[in-house]
Amino acid sequence: GTLSTFAAYADADYVAPSGIHKLRGRLREAGYVESEVCERLGKNPQELEPTDLPYLDRFALGSGDLEDLLRLFQLRAAIGEDRARSLLGAEGYEFLLDQGAISSEGGLVLARVDLFPVGELVVATDHRYQVLESDKLSEDPVMYLGLDSVGLVNTAPRVDVESHLDLCTGSGVQALVAASYSDFVIGVDLNPRAIRFARFNADLNEIDHVDFRLGNLYEPVANEQFDSITANPPFVPSPNESLGFRDGGRNGEAILSCIVQGAGEKLRANGRLSIVTDLVDPDQYIEKISNWWSGGAICGLILTTADRDEALFSVPHARAPFGQSYEEYSEELSRWVNSYRSASLGTVNFGYILLQENSEAGVENHIVQRVVSSPMDPIYDQARELVNLLVFDTEDNLGRFEFTPAPGLRVQTERRLDGSTLKNEILVPDNPWFTRYRLEANLLGLLEEAGASPLSWVNLGERGLVQQARALVEKGLLVGRLRQDAPPAVCGLPRAEVWPPCRIVIDELATKTTPTCVSNYLQ
Repeated sequence: GTLSTFAAYADADYVAPSGIHKLRGRLREAGYVESEVCERLGKNPQELEPTDLPYLDRFALGSGDLEDLLRLFQLRAAIGEDRARSLLGAEGYEFLLDQGAISSEGGLVLARVDLFPVGELVVATDHRYQVLESDKLSEDPVMYLGLDSVGLVNTAPRVDVESHLDLCTGSGVQALVAASYSDFVIGVDLNPRAIRFARFNADLNEIDHVDFRLGNLYEPVANEQFDSITANPPFVPSPNESLGFRDGGRNGEAILSCIVQGAGEKLRANGRLSIVTDLVDPDQYIEKISNWWSGGAICGLILTTADRDEALFSVPHARAPFGQSYEEYSEELSRWVNSYRSASLGTVNFGYILLQENSEAGVENHIVQRVVSSPMDPIYDQARELVNLLVFDTEDNLGRFEFTPAPGLRVQTERRLDGSTLKNEILVPDNPWFTRYRLEANLLGLLEEAGASPLSWVNLGERGLVQQARALVEKGLLVGRLRQDAPPAVCGLPRAEVWPPCRIVIDELATKTTPTCVSNYLQ
């Protein structure tokens, strides 16, 4: 937690000793991967509260190599020096000690960083909960992996590309994930400490086709273009004036708008932009994106979760984990609520912006808004497939597809005792791509028909049901697959505006979770 953490990585050409590879091997052998860690902790690391840490350490976590690694790198506990050397290997231990990632005093070892498992990756960040005097930094901290970071990992569509750009890279997690589907990746951050951490994380995970550059947004890549871009910018509507780490200005959009505005000229034809962010007054976001965007036509998704009012938003940001007096909390709460009101914020949601440029001539923007749960499991395949369908729809080319209900779709019916139906709800249990839906009877009937036999878009057009089917497609309730007999040419069908008006009602029930994507307690 000192200025010197990973100091050697300030040099882009630094070559780490073999100890880092021995360390990676030890972590693998112990099972320091996402699935195993979640099983041991009984929850995702992103869901740990500061009050969980001593309980898990002292009472709930058993003994073993993985358990002791979690004590060290997630639960803020000290372990004996001999045990640490045994766990990390002699070379790994000395390497982390030299890099300021651990410290040893009086025969006890403390971690100066957190290690988060992301799939098979292991990513170092600064501590999520800065509760000790020794946690204080003289630099801006490197953001821990919260629901926002993991959510973007699980949401951004993965398409094999030559080049990828990750903005506001922080620990480098999005860049390292993108390296699995990109020939070359560049990560950019304003924070020198973040660049050092990101380079260490690339080394630790044995990823060599990623380059981390210090600078502001697109400036370090002025003359380059990319097939895809990810960004996890500072997005919190905040009373703090400095833009960085978490704070995105009074309305949270200062950096977000710059990223969207600049993406048009940085993306190659049909390029993709994926962003995680707070969404201030989310119902206005289709218009906001259209106004910010400077490139050609775009298709895409705005994925929302749950609205927060001033209380749900401000209270978590005002809390400290320990040692905060009632007066201090009250004062901090006042700062956040007054800032919320002075910025005239309506509601603050949390979600994802997924855009794809459409280089087809003469097409218009097609952006759809839908509700998801906070994705702790992957939804990037569904996101990619739905954006692809939006592109085909914009090109009047859905005639090449047939449509069936989304896998796992269920109808939950609530009835009175006399047998009459109160309501029908559609859901897919334990799938974060979906929420719960209430449909008009005509839409439910169309879904049931598709369940019995795939629906042809051409046939839907002949029956005047394109508007209803499109609404179900846009919510992900109908999924398309290319017909075996699909004609290669465009199958033109009239766009929605030429159909006679019909009643299309799909109520999406906002997810119950209210993710606060910076730590409730990070001060």
